[in-house]
Amino acid sequence: MPRTDEIKEWVVRNFAPDVTAAELPDDYDLLASGLITSLSLVRLVTGLAAEFDVDIDAADLRPDYFRSVSTIAEFLGATPQPQA
Repeated sequence: MPRTDEIKEWVVRNFAPDVTAAELPDDYDLLASGLITSLSLVRLVTGLAAEFDVDIDAADLRPDYFRSVSTIAEFLGATPQPQA
């Protein structure tokens, strides 16, 4: 399954149970739409870190990295995975 599909599934499961992953466009602005608020951004970041086993540094907490499924996928692709 492509990473964008995995992210969509996760976002829908955690923030938008009224829609399906197929209904969520990759470029849908999660922040401007209000689906992800400033308060839920923290939940989004910690959840993504756990779900996709990546370390997200405080310096990486820029809203633009989490604006859409596409930007999240791009960000996660560039984020190093934790070392065992």
